[in-house]
Amino acid sequence: MILDKQTQYYIYFGLFVSLLTWIIFKLYYPYPYFTYDSYLYLADAVANVNVSYRPIGYSKFIRWLSYISHSQYFIVSIQYFLFRISIIYLFVTLRILLKLDKSSSIILFLFLFFNPLFLDACNHILSDSIFTAISVIWFTQLIWIIYGSSKWIIFSQGVLLLLSFVLRYNALYYPAISTLILLLCPLEWKWKITGILFQFLLVGSFYFYTGFLIKKSTNYFQFSPMSSWKVANNALYMIDNMKSNKPITIPQEFVGIDTFVNKYLKSPHYINRLEEQDMTNGSFFIFMNDSPLNKYLVTRYGSVPSQIDFFKVAPYFKKYGSYLIRNHPFAFFKFVIWPNFQQYLIPNTEVFNSGDITLYYIRSKEEKKFASPFIEVVKFKPLVQFGALRSKIFSFFPVFQFILHINFLIILLLFLTIYRSKYNQEVNFNLLLLIVVIWIVNLVFSTISAPSVLRFEMFISIIEFPFVVYFIKIFCKQYFSFNRSI
Repeated sequence: MILDKQTQYYIYFGLFVSLLTWIIFKLYYPYPYFTYDSYLYLADAVANVNVSYRPIGYSKFIRWLSYISHSQYFIVSIQYFLFRISIIYLFVTLRILLKLDKSSSIILFLFLFFNPLFLDACNHILSDSIFTAISVIWFTQLIWIIYGSSKWIIFSQGVLLLLSFVLRYNALYYPAISTLILLLCPLEWKWKITGILFQFLLVGSFYFYTGFLIKKSTNYFQFSPMSSWKVANNALYMIDNMKSNKPITIPQEFVGIDTFVNKYLKSPHYINRLEEQDMTNGSFFIFMNDSPLNKYLVTRYGSVPSQIDFFKVAPYFKKYGSYLIRNHPFAFFKFVIWPNFQQYLIPNTEVFNSGDITLYYIRSKEEKKFASPFIEVVKFKPLVQFGALRSKIFSFFPVFQFILHINFLIILLLFLTIYRSKYNQEVNFNLLLLIVVIWIVNLVFSTISAPSVLRFEMFISIIEFPFVVYFIKIFCKQYFSFNRSI
C-alpha cells in the first residue's frame, strides 16, 4: 500500500499527538483506574483459570504482561497504544478507500485522536479498550476484504475474531458478519471457503474448549453461564414491573426457583426499572444478595456458593427465564427491550460518572490480594480536582451519543431511500451492507441482553461517526454539483 504524503503526515501527527497526550494525561492521572470488574479480572488472573464468569482473555492479558513489567503504567500504556494503532489503521483505510477530502479527514482525525473518552477508557483495568481496538482492526480488515485486498488477509481476520471472542462475548455475532462479507467479496470461491472455515475453526475451538471445561464440572455443556443468568435476570425485571402478580401457571420443573420469586414479589421491596441508572446497570437479580436467584443459589449450595455452583444453576435459570419471556412477549418488550433501547440511545456514563477520582484508586485489601502480583501501584497524592473535571467532561457524552445515533440513522435512511439511485456509483454496496448489518445487530444485541453503558458503545461510535461524515460529504458534493449545473 503506497501512501500519499498528506496521509503520511496524518500518521506522523497522529503518533505525535498520541504520545504527547498520553504523557500529559499520566502526569495528572498517574493511577490506573480500578472498578468492581477490575477486581474480578485480577482475581481470575491470580487463579489463572481457563473459564470464568466472564471471558478469560483479559485476565490472561494481565497475567502475560506482568511477566514483562509490573509498572503501574505498563498495562494501561499497552492498551492505549494498541487502541491508537487501531484508529490510525482505520483512519488511513477510510481516507484511502473512501477518498476523503481535506475537511472530512480533519473532522474524522479530530474525533478519533482528541476524543477524551478513548483516552480515559484506556486507563481502566478493564477489557473495553482492548476489545474495542481489536474490533476496530477487525472491522477495518473487512473493509479491505470488500475492496479486494490480498487473499492472505482472511487469515489475520480469523485471528482477530478469536481475540475478540476471548475478550468479550459481545463478539458472538462477529463470525456471522465476517461470513457474509467473505461470501460477497471479490475473492475466488476457494479463498472464500478457506476464510470461512478458518475463522470457524479458531472460534469453534475456543467455544467447544470452554464448553467442555464447564461440562466437566457441571455435567452441562454451556459456553456462557453468565448469559443464562442474564435471561433470568431480564425476565425478573419484566415480572417485577408487571401490575399483575405473575399470572401464569408454572410447570412443575420450575417450582423450585418460582417459590423464591413469588416470595420476593410479595415482600416489600423497591421495584427496579431498567430505565433507571442503578449501580448494577441492569443486573440487579444477578449481583444483589437479596435477589431470588441468589437466594435459591445459597439455599441449594450453601452460604458461600462457588463459581462452579454459579455455572450449575445457569441452564435451569435460562429455561425458567425463557419460559416467562415466551409467556409475556409484550411485557418483555415494554419492560426490557424498550428501556434498553432508550439506554442504548442515551447510555449511562457508569465508570466515567464520579467526580471522586479516589473511588477508582485500588483499595488496600484488593491491592495486596489481587493487584500486587501483576501491578505495583506507587502511592501518589489523590488529584481530586481532576476527578471533578473528568466527571464534568463525560457528563456531556450521553447527549453526544444520542445526537450521533440519531444523525447516523437519519442520514443512513436518507441515503437508502431518497438518494440511493444518485450515489450507487460512489458508494460500495457491500461496504454499505457491512455498516447497516453491524449497526442493526449491535442494536438488537444491546437491547435484548442488557442496558448499554458508555464504554460498551465505543466501537459502534467509531463506526457511526466516520460514515456520518462520509455521507454528509457525498450529499454536499451532489448539492454543489447540482447548483453549478443550474
